[in-house]
Amino acid sequence: MHISTVQYFDKKTGAMRTHRKDASGYAKTASWLLTLIVLGGIFDCHAAPDQAEQQKTTWISKGHLAAMNRSYQLEETVRIGASNPLTTVKYQKINPDGTIWFREETIFQARVKKIVIRNGDGRFEIVGDSVIKDETPNALHPETVSAKPRPKPRFELIDEDTILFDKKTRITRSEKPEQFADLEKLLKEMAKGEPAPEFPETVYLNRACYVIEKNDSNSGKKERIVIEKKDHFILQRQVFDRDGKLSYETKLNSLTLDPELPGALFKIPEKAAVVTVKSNQELIEKQTSALQKAVLGAHEPAIPKKSRSFTNLDFWLRYSPYMLAALGAGCLLVILLIKLKGLSDTKHQSGKKP
Repeated sequence: MHISTVQYFDKKTGAMRTHRKDASGYAKTASWLLTLIVLGGIFDCHAAPDQAEQQKTTWISKGHLAAMNRSYQLEETVRIGASNPLTTVKYQKINPDGTIWFREETIFQARVKKIVIRNGDGRFEIVGDSVIKDETPNALHPETVSAKPRPKPRFELIDEDTILFDKKTRITRSEKPEQFADLEKLLKEMAKGEPAPEFPETVYLNRACYVIEKNDSNSGKKERIVIEKKDHFILQRQVFDRDGKLSYETKLNSLTLDPELPGALFKIPEKAAVVTVKSNQELIEKQTSALQKAVLGAHEPAIPKKSRSFTNLDFWLRYSPYMLAALGAGCLLVILLIKLKGLSDTKHQSGKKP
């Protein structure tokens, strides 16, 4: 076993002290420190060759985190390849207890609207008059959806020989000199602050933004992200294939942060017949059935009130065959009645002759 010796001056006793530690202790210290830093997310490591890429990753992570921790109302358009764009309206409400309520409205396939609601009762899909409660294993349950951020470890320099970690653990220069030295260096780096990103700038939705571009050397794809400087919201994301053609795009058409959203917006219709599904296969079947029913309902022929006018050409083209048939039947009935009356009169006259 390799033993290392470290000497230090103890100000309290005024004497030199010797600290002995085996090499495995260094490994444990390094492992402890690295795990603490990475899991805590308190320090942005910038290796010189990957500093730019690391900075891009950091800002993209900020964008995802911003969307999880703010109330908002937005309109988003998604386009995949050459397909028609799909527009959705999204609402998110952060409640005082940190839970998240969510509503998404999508209109597709001939004016059919699909609504997804996530509230304190669960996750629901509404298509037409069908309400499906999603209790599949992959569904996000209310108790697991929270805007409360994960607490981060805190380092505080109490004095020149003591560091307090997470307001509980004391790390002293005398007891743990290697850890103390590493943390002291870390605190100095953190005090410098995060360097300003050197990204191109643009304006999107009247908001000052950065433009982040990332290239995938394996697939040849290129990604372009427009992210807001102040609130870190991702406002536009584009993916181009190796030939430079746009293969995917999502962009915001409007964005309102911290709006006053009524709770009724996140409730399902009263007295709605709710069908609960617990398996993915059952969920797909119910979704398909509800969608087909709604699409058929949207395509049912309906006569506008103005087209029912007798002076409207569409009215005559639609109903003239039925009207002619009814007229013909009426004429036959009249003729039959006349003949019956004639027979009756003939028999009556013949009965009067001597």
